Amino acid sequence: MLSVLFGEQFDNFRHILEFYLPDNSKILDVTYGSGKLWQTVNAYSYPKYKLTKNDIDTEQETKYHLLFEELDQIEEKPFDAIIYDPPYKYDTQSYSFYERPDYDWKANKSLWTLESQIGCARELNEVFPKILKGNGIVIVKIMDVKVKGKLIPNHDLIIREFNNLELSDIIIYVRLGVGVFKNNTSPQTAHGYYLIFRNAPQKNIDSWG
Repeated sequence: MLSVLFGEQFDNFRHILEFYLPDNSKILDVTYGSGKLWQTVNAYSYPKYKLTKNDIDTEQETKYHLLFEELDQIEEKPFDAIIYDPPYKYDTQSYSFYERPDYDWKANKSLWTLESQIGCARELNEVFPKILKGNGIVIVKIMDVKVKGKLIPNHDLIIREFNNLELSDIIIYVRLGVGVFKNNTSPQTAHGYYLIFRNAPQKNIDSWG
C-alpha cells in the first residue's frame, strides 16, 4: 500500500484495515456514528472482523454508549485495533464526548471546540493502552482545518497528545469528490490523514540515530 491514497473515505478505510489487520481481528470503533466509514468494509469484508461499536449518541444503534473515560468497561477487550474518527471542524454543532450535565444523562449537543479536541485526545491517551492488546494499533482519521483564517493542524495535535502510544505510520488520503473550488483566499482542503499508532512506549527522539 502506498502512503498516499486517492479516493473517498470509506474506500480508503477498507484498504487500510485490510493492510494492517488479519482476519478475525477484534476492532473497537469508539466514534461509530451511523457507520458511514464502514459502508464499503461492510460490502466487501466486514464478516472477517469482530467489530464492537461505541458512540456517545444514544440514538445510534450501537452496543455501547460509553464516554471515553468509561471505555475500559467494554466486555470484549483487549482489542487488536481501535478506530477514532473525531470531529475536525470547530464552532459547529457536535456531540459533547466527555461532559455529563446531569444524572439522567443523554447525548448533549454542543459546540465542538479546540479544547474539546485536546481534552478527548488526552483522555483517550490514558484509556487506549489499557484496552489494546500488546501489539494492538490505533487508527485515527483526521483532517486539518482553518478557523477564521488560522490553520489548525489537527493531525499534529493528535500526535502530540497521544504520547502513550507510538506513531507508526502517516497515510495521506486525497478526496476526489470535493466539488467546485470557490475560495479565493486559501486553498480548499482536499486531503486528510490516517495516523497509525502502536501500543508501545514512544521512543525518545533524542536517542534516534
